[in-house]
Amino acid sequence: MGIFKKPEYKALILDIEGTITSISFVKDVLFPYARENVERFLEANKHHQKIQNVIIDLVQTSNMEAEFDSDVRKPVDENDIPAIAHNVRTWIDKDKKLTALKELQGIIWEDAYNSGQVKGHLYPEMECIFKDFKSVSIPIYIFSSGSVQAQRLLFQHSIIGDVTGYITDYFDTKNAGPKYMSTSYTKIAEMIGLPPGDIMFLTDVEKEANAAAEAGFRVMIVTREGNAPISEEAHQKFKCIFTLEHLICS
Repeated sequence: MGIFKKPEYKALILDIEGTITSISFVKDVLFPYARENVERFLEANKHHQKIQNVIIDLVQTSNMEAEFDSDVRKPVDENDIPAIAHNVRTWIDKDKKLTALKELQGIIWEDAYNSGQVKGHLYPEMECIFKDFKSVSIPIYIFSSGSVQAQRLLFQHSIIGDVTGYITDYFDTKNAGPKYMSTSYTKIAEMIGLPPGDIMFLTDVEKEANAAAEAGFRVMIVTREGNAPISEEAHQKFKCIFTLEHLICS
């Protein structure tokens, strides 16, 4: 991959889906697994306190979402697992970014990872990225709409092994805010303790790129095969790369 030249920025923040892991892995492996197993999983684990808390959140979210989405059912109570599971499947189909949904997905995926049924996909160059950035003491952070728990699991059980030792911290919509709002990136910069201009953010989503840039971050857009197309305006505004090898070969 060539000689790695230490970049000017002092921290790297990575999106996951479409940036360092294939969109098809999330959409064709993780989402379907949670969708197909949600009712069985909730029924089998509903007596555990952790799952009970998630169920309460799912019921509250269901009641709120049902007010403006006719596809969502209002559960009778916390024991109405069929209605709750129906709503979870509906939200997965609609790719909703709901905190309660993401939390449940993370728990279901943990079971799948621990049992060996699922391995986290990472693009081949990620092993070098992790090692090279660690060698020059530039910390790597993750910011994804998936829960922090789900993020950790992917990296702990990845196809290249446990790489959590290369990641300094994780951010999600629960601890940082929506990825399309500039205030979320401002908050992350404050938590990291660096000026926004010292942070590089990589994503495949134009809306997120704009939000990060508005907060003062350096931004690159990743345009891998299968990712959503990027507008001509975004191509003019941001450097677009199709592999993270560009980070260590430029």
